[in-house]
Amino acid sequence: ERGTDGRLTASDLDLGYYFVTSSTGALCSLDTTNPSATIHDKNNIPFEKKKTVEKNDFNVGDTVPFIITGEVPEHTIFTTYTYEITDKMSDGLTFNENSLKVKVGNSDVTEDPEKCTIVKGTAAAPNTFKVTILVKHCTVGEAIKVTYTATVNEKAVAKISNNEARLTYSNDPTDLTKKATTPPQKVDVYTSKIAILKVAEGSETTKLKGAEFVLYKEEISEDGTVTKQYYKWTDDHKVEWVTEQNKADVKVTGENGEASFDGLANGDYYLVETKAPDGYNRLTEPHKVTVAGSSTDTAKLTATAKVANKTGAVLPSTGGMGT
Repeated sequence: ERGTDGRLTASDLDLGYYFVTSSTGALCSLDTTNPSATIHDKNNIPFEKKKTVEKNDFNVGDTVPFIITGEVPEHTIFTTYTYEITDKMSDGLTFNENSLKVKVGNSDVTEDPEKCTIVKGTAAAPNTFKVTILVKHCTVGEAIKVTYTATVNEKAVAKISNNEARLTYSNDPTDLTKKATTPPQKVDVYTSKIAILKVAEGSETTKLKGAEFVLYKEEISEDGTVTKQYYKWTDDHKVEWVTEQNKADVKVTGENGEASFDGLANGDYYLVETKAPDGYNRLTEPHKVTVAGSSTDTAKLTATAKVANKTGAVLPSTGGMGT
């Protein structure tokens, strides 16, 4: 019979094991210590991994928050139960070990050995961890949340970095050696770069060395004020944005006319030529470059800026000597 709460109930049963034909084919047992059993019928065990921010594009040095969610499964007919979450990050992500937190229901169980054990990465596999939820000590149906962060590092430049999690769980109360593992839940992030190709105007096969560039982006405040933020690569391999141009990194084109600004999120950027190649005129206006990376197409992770210089005389500015 179905109650007002939507539950189906079968009563006046003898003690013993019962198989309930349902979407899961659930098993339950009735004995003197457990004369009333509740089956939480589900098609599968809920398990999901995702970022807690919407975007996939980041600067090198940005912190990405992740969350893995699950649910305490039906375990009453198991004498023991395995519920293990394993997570592995690619080389472009650095796992921030101290950020790892585990909640069951409303309780933080990160430091509770009765409900949770955690094994973090080894020297051979530093970007991994395993969380074991001791579900026999938890209430069926309680939400499981694993949260942590990872930092995008220099190995992610112009690459798609991924983070994947799997759940291994018991699925046969009659044979406790049997386990099932979910397909990997993957989350991709990426960081792009601007590749400069410096050429002579009218002769793109002539590559120009010695051109110097800085890069900036525009930040617009709530009152509409536009501020230039200049690119700087720090000693600890992170992208930092500074407001003074003289503190920005200067990139110089080499023999092949190439230079790059690495580790960029999507957006509009502006190249400023601060010094022209010998015998050529310096650009007087910024060169706009749009970075539009993709988590499915690595070719889009590099935005190529072909910048040409002219030779010849330059008209003098007011009061200048001229040529």
